[in-house]
Amino acid sequence: MGPTELREARIEITKDFIKRAALRIQRENRRRNDPDEDKNAETKLALKHCKDMVLGSSKFGDDRPLTGCSLSRDGKILVTCSLSGVPKLWEVPQVTNKIVVLKGHKEHVTDVVFSSVDDECLATASTDRTEKIWKTDGTLLQTFKASSGFDSLARVWDLRTARNILIFQGHIKQVLSVDFSPNGYHLASGGEDNQCRIWDLRMRKLLYIIPAHVNLVSQVKYEPQERYFLATASHDMNVNIWSGRDFSLVKSLVGHESKVASLDIAVDSSSRKCFA
Repeated sequence: MGPTELREARIEITKDFIKRAALRIQRENRRRNDPDEDKNAETKLALKHCKDMVLGSSKFGDDRPLTGCSLSRDGKILVTCSLSGVPKLWEVPQVTNKIVVLKGHKEHVTDVVFSSVDDECLATASTDRTEKIWKTDGTLLQTFKASSGFDSLARVWDLRTARNILIFQGHIKQVLSVDFSPNGYHLASGGEDNQCRIWDLRMRKLLYIIPAHVNLVSQVKYEPQERYFLATASHDMNVNIWSGRDFSLVKSLVGHESKVASLDIAVDSSSRKCFA
């Protein structure tokens, strides 16, 4: 990526940060200007949505095991990837109409994620040692060499300098997933030791250990607005929802008949949905 492209990417990321900051300021101003508002009302409502979650739809996404999923920011498109090496885009919430098939990887596709600033752009990673950037119409934009490791560490990187600035050591087995809290203060990690660990990025220390599952934790994901809750997926076939305040178990989502490899969370004005 050249200087011009890098500058444009930084501008787009900054725009996204500004939008999120503006929403947080709006919420805080509303709470401050309304003395009768229950400060815990939104948290209670979010956890109620979790307790009311039921299976809405189910779909065989591939003839090989699924390894990842991600939702567009507007919640209209779900992308899945699998050991077949062919990611697929679906309409949601029904997940019945397949939109696009992405063909280009030569081996298993291990993860997929939508851009945080562009709903028409997504990235895939594969055991063919490449990462590919796609448009949602199936156009391949760019291919990068990619790498990952199983050193039982959670690492935080400075993307401007490509330097490793924080190393969190505590998992006794491989770390398989990490996610930043929406406010950027915490990092959640999950791994083969069946635990989800919450790290304080400001204090640079372990904040909490959740004995999350009876098998490895394949994915961790924060609720994207205010970290009202945290979701974990596991090879024990369950997705667990945890309170963002005290990390107590809110609900277990049961329905898969085999290992759960990935999950994502969609939020709108009236509800919260979990896709796994």
